[in-house]
Amino acid sequence: MRVSTLLSGLGLLVASYAAPLEKRASSLTFQGKQITHFLAFGDSYTFVDGTYGHYAYSFIGDNFHTVYTPEELMTSEIKLNSTSSGGPNWTEYLTGCFQGRPSDCDIPLWNFAFAGADMTAALLAPHHDYTPQMDQQIDRYLASADPVLDLPKESTLVAFWIGINDVNDSNKWKNVTFTDLYQADIDYLYESVEQMYDAGYKNFLFMNVPVRGEALRNNTEIWNKILEHERHSFNRKHIDDPDVATYKYDVNKEFEKILEHPTRYGFEDWTGYCGNYSQPDIIWNYAKYGCLPIDKYFWLNGGHVTYRTHEIFAADLKDAMA
Repeated sequence: MRVSTLLSGLGLLVASYAAPLEKRASSLTFQGKQITHFLAFGDSYTFVDGTYGHYAYSFIGDNFHTVYTPEELMTSEIKLNSTSSGGPNWTEYLTGCFQGRPSDCDIPLWNFAFAGADMTAALLAPHHDYTPQMDQQIDRYLASADPVLDLPKESTLVAFWIGINDVNDSNKWKNVTFTDLYQADIDYLYESVEQMYDAGYKNFLFMNVPVRGEALRNNTEIWNKILEHERHSFNRKHIDDPDVATYKYDVNKEFEKILEHPTRYGFEDWTGYCGNYSQPDIIWNYAKYGCLPIDKYFWLNGGHVTYRTHEIFAADLKDAMA
């Protein structure tokens, strides 16, 4: 599913429907620490659209705009409801930062994820020539943003959600030992984590990969097992630093929990989705297309979940990581 197709249809027309009309104050606790700033890296499940980003793919930058100026960084604005969910995504629900300049939010959301990203071009070809993989997101953040933002490292939470595209893109490969492939992939992830640690960051959140269809289950489980093993290895490596804190949020388990009792969460359709979800009037004119209200679906389309799903697991994540 191309996120650009989704956003060109929905645009900002969901502004009054999918998110609060006013910025909400928010507090965030991570492993007992009060969090004042939030950094995010990853793919379409995490990205937010920005005025200096690649339209429908990023908050700022792409492979043709690898170095952004301090002015671009500080004036780029989060576009309301311009994500892969048809509304806000989990990073916005978690921080209460739904639109505008991140620095104007109570908990600034600095989101450098790029829709369609895999972990590294060393192992998987980028979806487009303008797509920075996640290791490149980290490199560019450290080069162009870290010196400018000068975030308080002890109270900044760094979140990584990658692997959905890696698992999907490699799933049909032949003559591949996926344990070895994903180990190499996740090794690149933790090289990036070490770069952030060396830059002074102490708090790290890891999101695992949800199963999206039975054909992906085995490889998803392999990915998630390695991801958690390497998190423990990272903890052991830095055991002498009492300020280091990590947490793995089990997105897969949360999705399964929701789908076991979907009606408890207000869903009326949790296996399909509205085929006309990208129509510009779908939010208020859904009946015209034979659809339910979008927030009654678990899935927005064949690859992404709705903003209602993001809202549910963000609330659970907020409690769990505290």
